[in-house]
Amino acid sequence: MNRTLTSLGGTIVDFSQVAPRVTDSIKANLKVSGFDYPDMFEEFVRAQARQCPSGKALVLEPGTAVDGGICLDPEDPSVAASSLCALVCFGDLTVAGDILNRNLNRGLLLFVGGNLCVASLFKGGGCFLVTGDVVAQDLIVTEYNDGVLRVGGDLTARHFINLDQDVLVAGATNANTISQDEDLLSDIFVPEVFDDDDPELPCVDKIIERQRAGLAFLV
Repeated sequence: MNRTLTSLGGTIVDFSQVAPRVTDSIKANLKVSGFDYPDMFEEFVRAQARQCPSGKALVLEPGTAVDGGICLDPEDPSVAASSLCALVCFGDLTVAGDILNRNLNRGLLLFVGGNLCVASLFKGGGCFLVTGDVVAQDLIVTEYNDGVLRVGGDLTARHFINLDQDVLVAGATNANTISQDEDLLSDIFVPEVFDDDDPELPCVDKIIERQRAGLAFLV
């Protein structure tokens, strides 16, 4: 069951009001030496502020636990009605269901200033910035090159499937990793997840359908 964002509690504020606190949290929580990781997170906060000058952010309490899944697509009714462009949690965030961002070109900015735990994560065009660890019980799928995933700690999942997205994990990746850039996907996925018009690229919606039905999507 998906929860509407506005049912999660928290406070809705102007994104321009909370963005400086987000960048301060990035600087305080990312302690990786030898590389300019903070700016590789902060640049997407600045970009979202430019693209959404009148956008709102839903700010959740640290340690928020969501008893379902959430959708971070801009066309989701609760997102559009509240003019939301960001979901912000200055601490750990636990989502018992899936996080969905199926719009390949856009999505809310997700900032977690701690660890993110989720059942599965399916992301498209949104920018997801997590200063701690990302832990998924099952799948993490990143799709298309309009979105980014930034993880300041470790990434852990049963399978991590990257279909041409900009992903940076500062720590370890603990998952069976499948990459469009490095693997022949037609040898890895079952034929049922491919569309006739693109036999080389699996359809993520079909992967989700088979996962939820308990059917295999890998050979």
